[in-house]
Amino acid sequence: MALRFGVSVQAARGRVRRLEGEGLVVAVREHVSQTRAIYLSTKGARLIGRRPKRKPPRVAVQREHELAIVELAAQLELAADGRVEVLTERDCRGREVDGLGRYSVDIVDDRGITSRRWPDLIVGHEGRRVAIEIEFASKAASRLASIVASYLASSLAEVRFLVASPALAARLASLVVIERGRLVNQRITPSTAVTIAAWHGAPEPVRNEIHRRLQLGR
Repeated sequence: MALRFGVSVQAARGRVRRLEGEGLVVAVREHVSQTRAIYLSTKGARLIGRRPKRKPPRVAVQREHELAIVELAAQLELAADGRVEVLTERDCRGREVDGLGRYSVDIVDDRGITSRRWPDLIVGHEGRRVAIEIEFASKAASRLASIVASYLASSLAEVRFLVASPALAARLASLVVIERGRLVNQRITPSTAVTIAAWHGAPEPVRNEIHRRLQLGR
């Protein structure tokens, strides 16, 4: 929060305490040594005209994932200085509900059931929309393939997968080739570019190994 709003950590903590005292935000942590995660309360969300958020995540990986999204969104907004639009999953859901366009993709599971997939972030600039997916947790091969295929067939200009695992980076790179070929065989021309890169918060040796594996796959 200090980074996003350009204030000192002490000032940010003071603001959070005041907002928490008014019941506008909720601060949660699983143990005393863990940094608190700050969420809008139902009261706070309604005050600024936003839909109330789901319950705060309790699983460690999910918490890490959401904190990574917040960090990246803040960095993008600061770097862009208002020149681009950074939309969170909640923003995307709200816009789609309000009929302001499509911000999700359809994925099909092993049983043939279709569901919607919402990107972690969408960055928009002059009509060009880029989806960002931060992938920390492993997924079943079939689900990962369905996600890749859905993005390839979407109306998005690009999807960027940011990963913290060399193995996942290699799997994604392979799936992009396979699923693009399948779409072409179905006479569907994939128009969405796919970028795979290391999550900047991963340890340097991990980032280097991700880069190496992606280079080998080219």
